[in-house]
Amino acid sequence: YMGTVKRIIEMLRLAPRVCAPRVWASRVCAPRTLTSSSASIRRIASSSTPKSVLPSPLKISPLFCETALFATSRRVTGSILFYSVSAETQKNAATSSETPLVTTETKTQDKQHNSNNNGGEKKYDDRWESEDMMKTYKLQTFWLFGVCFLIFVTVVVGGLTRLTKSGLSMVEWKPHGFVPPLTKEDWEAEFAKYKQFPEFKRDNPNMTLDEFKSIFWWEWGHRQLGRTIGLVFGLPMLYWLARGRVHPQFKTRYLALFGLGGVQGMIGWWMVKSGLDEKTIRADRDVRVSPYRLAVHLLSAFAVYSLTFITGLRHLQLAKPHLFAGIPAVLNPSLRKSATGLSHLIYFTAASGAFVAGNGAGLVYNEFPKMGGRWIPDDYVDPHLQPSWRNSFENHTAVQFHHRILGMSTWAATTAFWLYARKQPMSNRSRDYLNLMGGLATLQASLGIATLLTLVPLPLASAHQAGSLALLTSTLLYMHSLGPKNIAARQQWIQLAQKYAKKS
Repeated sequence: YMGTVKRIIEMLRLAPRVCAPRVWASRVCAPRTLTSSSASIRRIASSSTPKSVLPSPLKISPLFCETALFATSRRVTGSILFYSVSAETQKNAATSSETPLVTTETKTQDKQHNSNNNGGEKKYDDRWESEDMMKTYKLQTFWLFGVCFLIFVTVVVGGLTRLTKSGLSMVEWKPHGFVPPLTKEDWEAEFAKYKQFPEFKRDNPNMTLDEFKSIFWWEWGHRQLGRTIGLVFGLPMLYWLARGRVHPQFKTRYLALFGLGGVQGMIGWWMVKSGLDEKTIRADRDVRVSPYRLAVHLLSAFAVYSLTFITGLRHLQLAKPHLFAGIPAVLNPSLRKSATGLSHLIYFTAASGAFVAGNGAGLVYNEFPKMGGRWIPDDYVDPHLQPSWRNSFENHTAVQFHHRILGMSTWAATTAFWLYARKQPMSNRSRDYLNLMGGLATLQASLGIATLLTLVPLPLASAHQAGSLALLTSTLLYMHSLGPKNIAARQQWIQLAQKYAKKS
């Protein structure tokens, strides 16, 4: 009995959220008022509720008496009302632009509004949807995308610092920063510190002061960029938090991003220390930082960039909802799943690239597609590396082979996804991002091959590293442009986009 009543109430919720239909529904569905069949029919027929306020999408058959069945029983108190609603009426109720769907969020908000008189719940705070907050969202969107740009530049400068072998020029870490050497005496003192460590003793014993200055500025600039990101992100965040101008769903994310930025700085110094200690440096190779720590440093930078960029996209959806008009009401679930898989594949490929850079593996087998005339090179396994799993991360040949496989797999998977997805329904914005993703995948693969064949020149190697982050960015853009996978949330996006599209 109660299950039937719940189903009736659920169908009635498709109607507009106005007071009169709810009163009418309570008259129909309240079991204590339906004491007998004839009395109930007469009461409904003679109801004072005007027909104009009855729910427009919900149409009751004129032959109400014939389609309504009332059953009485000794075991069941009251009566049960059964009635049917046509499939066409339900479709009109769900898609009518004049009568938006009542989602879980809107019902919660309505409940909070209506319970204001009872004092049992807090009143819904609609200031987060005010015009003033829309301006704040717009400002925060520019701020987050500006931080993403700084992170992008820092990643590129970090790659150039590694390529120029400048990462070990600063042998001290001061989180608060310091003024670089300005006088000749200061430079001599800084150079003297560098001479005490393995890179100078083993690789650069004949380095002059002017040569030291050139590598010092790369590392100093990379560290200063990291500190600048902390200030640019932290100061506005503290201001907006103090003024209560941060949406509740972003407070924790802001603090998490700020904390991850600090952790990233510590990971950077942890990586540099591996190149300053004789115990962690292999005697048969040049002095380098640990490739494992380099990979962690790069992937953590990618993670911070991705989270910041996604947060910026969510702010953009709040600031300019009309930009997301045109998303289909129903999303093919394979599109989002495939795009998510591609983003993970890009992460793995970037990680393998970090091991190539950390081991200097780009300078062996400078040919394509084969390696030494074979598809699988002879020295893929080095028996002197024990345990054997170290071959996958420290053997030059194996590391480059893995990066080739992952790189070409990323290109092939992205191309196949582009061929499939372009035939699926999506918004024009999503289609543009899809084309961008396919083009960047081809460009990135071409840059990788060109870098290998030309013995890793500085401009191409730097462009190849930047291309990986650009490809990841296009994937995140495409995933967000698809909209949420929840149907109710998609309806909210569509209605909000249509509402602000008319205003703009």
